Amino acid sequence: MRIMLLTAGSRGDVEPFVALARHAASRGHEVRLALPDDSVAPEGVDTVPLGLDAQRVMSPGGRTPWALARHVRAEVRPAIRRMLAAAVRETVAFGPDVVVHHPLILSAPMVADALGVPRVLVEFAPVATPSDRFPAAGGPTATRDLGPRNRSTYAVPRA
Repeated sequence: MRIMLLTAGSRGDVEPFVALARHAASRGHEVRLALPDDSVAPEGVDTVPLGLDAQRVMSPGGRTPWALARHVRAEVRPAIRRMLAAAVRETVAFGPDVVVHHPLILSAPMVADALGVPRVLVEFAPVATPSDRFPAAGGPTATRDLGPRNRSTYAVPRA
């Protein structure tokens, strides 16, 4: 099976995908791992860079809201656009049987659907997929179990 793994973010986001890639390859699968940049390419894993300088994107844009807005406009948005386009390009070029992706790779579900292959979202903390088991993280109800109403907390906008 040809498996495309796509991740973004810091080392804590990348290392679990490296482990997934190594394990899948050890089981005989053909694996390609798309990483934020090529500086973290692990030995023995077929990797491609997505051209994202995570350090630069995540560095504080300044101390004022205006400085932060300028940083988002000048650095973050263009970097994310380039990364998402690279994710599409690399996935199509690889021609996978399945796409396994980090929540930050917003283009992964669309490219997998366009290719007609399954997609798997990998969340290290359950923040994007609604659940009845616990409330959404970061919201006003994050510390209280609401039982069957937990799922509804994922619809509440979080600041």
